[in-house]
Amino acid sequence: MSVGEILPFLGGLEILDTKGHTPGHLSLWSESTRTLFAGDSIKVRGKNLLPSSGANTWDDALAIQAFEMQIALKPDRIYAGHGVWLRD
Repeated sequence: MSVGEILPFLGGLEILDTKGHTPGHLSLWSESTRTLFAGDSIKVRGKNLLPSSGANTWDDALAIQAFEMQIALKPDRIYAGHGVWLRD
């Protein structure tokens, strides 16, 4: 797999470079369903979305950059690595 590659699932899942939490962290984006599989790059706390941060984050600045890039996609659904999934 490589960044920018489109996988043939859910109408096409684009591989996003979301390093920050870890050096090689990837997320998956479905434009057709407006669904983001964010893994640990986004934390869901109630209805609040937060970037990966703190002791479990490899690079805080890159984590914030990855978070902002993903939020700019305006997903309808976000599936994070921890917490509940969020639907707009």
